[in-house]
Amino acid sequence: MADTYSIQKHIVKQFFTNIISGNNADAIIECLLRDLSSEQVNFIIGLNTSKEIYKELHIGQLVLVPMEDYHIDSKFHIDVLNDLNLIPKPGHIFGVITGTDSWRGYSSYSATLKLNLIYHNDSKKPMLYEHSVLNLSIIDAATEMSADEISEFFNKVYKPLKNGNNK
Repeated sequence: MADTYSIQKHIVKQFFTNIISGNNADAIIECLLRDLSSEQVNFIIGLNTSKEIYKELHIGQLVLVPMEDYHIDSKFHIDVLNDLNLIPKPGHIFGVITGTDSWRGYSSYSATLKLNLIYHNDSKKPMLYEHSVLNLSIIDAATEMSADEISEFFNKVYKPLKNGNNK
């Protein structure tokens, strides 16, 4: 089953019509349809259908990210990440938010966020890998880890990597 679908503009317009009202609803909907990217429309529909309340994510925040199938064995090996204690929960890896792909600056409501993912190099040492990830697939690490565990991760893993130390 596909993870994403393309939907026709008239369906998106009907979606917005169902949630936007007021004297200028038509103008607002036309503005949204004209200016939003398909990724942003997907993000809005995802927010609308989510059962969980969206929590804003910020630059520098530790997050858990689903493993990209096409990165497994080409960018990292699960067994090596596991040996390095870099798999926070099955099917996920660590990442730190660094920004967005937008020229407008950072917004926690961007459809995709740029992250430094924690992979490993050929010497089986942790390394940073910059990658853009769909916002709604990211999990705040604070929901899975204590504040002390997050602080320890930053001090022992992320800060040395940011400073160029792959010990």
